[in-house]
Amino acid sequence: MKKILFGAIVGLLLVGAAIACNNLAGGKALPRPEGPCDVYERGGAPCVAAHSTTRALYAAYDGPLYQVMRASDGKTRDIGVVKATANNPGGYADAAAQDAFCQDTYCWITVLYDQSGKGNHLYQAPRGGFSGPAMGGYNNVPVADWAPVNLMGHKVYGIFIAPGMGLRLNDPTGTAVDDQAEGQYWVFSGRHYNSGCCFDYGNAETDSRDDGDGTMETTYFGNSRGWYYGEGDGPWIMTDQENNLVGCVNPDPNDKYCRGLNSVDWRFVTAMADGEPHHWRSMGGDAQQGELKIYYDGGRIQNPRSSYDPMRKQGAILLGNGGDNSNGSAGTFYEAAMTAAGTFPTEALNQAIQANVVAARYREATLEVFPSLNDNVMHMLPPMEVAAQLARQRAKEQHPELVLLYVPAGRFKVQFMDATQGNRLTDFLSFYSRIDVLIIDDIQELASPGTQKAFFHIFKCSGVCI
Repeated sequence: MKKILFGAIVGLLLVGAAIACNNLAGGKALPRPEGPCDVYERGGAPCVAAHSTTRALYAAYDGPLYQVMRASDGKTRDIGVVKATANNPGGYADAAAQDAFCQDTYCWITVLYDQSGKGNHLYQAPRGGFSGPAMGGYNNVPVADWAPVNLMGHKVYGIFIAPGMGLRLNDPTGTAVDDQAEGQYWVFSGRHYNSGCCFDYGNAETDSRDDGDGTMETTYFGNSRGWYYGEGDGPWIMTDQENNLVGCVNPDPNDKYCRGLNSVDWRFVTAMADGEPHHWRSMGGDAQQGELKIYYDGGRIQNPRSSYDPMRKQGAILLGNGGDNSNGSAGTFYEAAMTAAGTFPTEALNQAIQANVVAARYREATLEVFPSLNDNVMHMLPPMEVAAQLARQRAKEQHPELVLLYVPAGRFKVQFMDATQGNRLTDFLSFYSRIDVLIIDDIQELASPGTQKAFFHIFKCSGVCI
């Protein structure tokens, strides 16, 4: 629900009440939240690869999530997990450590650590059937701060994959090979994609080359229509089984249209790709709410060569590219895992993974408009603005998951008039529609009918506007 705080006094009263109600007694640390790999383990399908830059995928994991390298001097730092305290269960990535280390320069993500204990860490993807743009034909590594999001009410970073970027491990431990069963899930952005090959995560060839049909089995997201495709213009949740982006299997092997495979429009997406002998299944859903939908659940692709049944998986792990190092893809990654060879998660287990993802509360990155106040700047501000800024600062401390903005009423009015006269009203409304709490200092400045109409459009006030 959107809220507008008209007047800094009201804002301070509300924040004061929130502070009084949210004070927690010191002492024993809160329990760490359960992770998806805890859920998999309990369901009989333990993880052998667990990758995330946003959170621990086990409640007990205290190791590094990823490594960043600083451009200014080439030094590296492991980014770990925030520890639990009496007021904070922790478990999310320590983005503040990255921000401090990379201040005044920029960093790359050079290692994505495996949390499963199998040592299946992902590194800069090497040359394969396709060469990357980096030295020696390697792919570029991702820039560390290109994908900020909010998780559990705190800022974290995903992995932004642009064409030419990718991570990989070609000598893994414990992953499925040949026709062995396996399960895979991942969470990614539903708004960042393209038709290039191929934004994948999962099981691929160990030589980074196209070794033929059925030699890989990964999750895929994008709007490529070169192989199978779904309804609308995409993007679609599918699988990459080598020489085929597969969303379904039809009786006619030349029929590549997948009925019921809807285009995705969620901001955050959960997807599954599970395979076993003669059978595979894909599922997907909104990572912020609800259950997963089954997109396909049936037999393998049939052709005269029987090239996909049985499968001939090789077990390497990749992120962001195709099995032969095709690197024209784009997407943003947050977390993923692969289950042990010989395990096939049930539908119910996959729904439990989805519930865990939803509980982690992926959100857009919180907007920071003004720095925190200090004595050096406070005396230079008008009293009304000081009160409003204090309200914003206190609200931010108590509710970091919310997008807060203080704007003087006069400035809002000028922005509205400029947008109206410059034919940019849609952009103006879109920007303010992303704000959860808007703190305004003087309602009398907003007396014109046009400005009031803009408020009602943005905030749809119905008893929640103060």
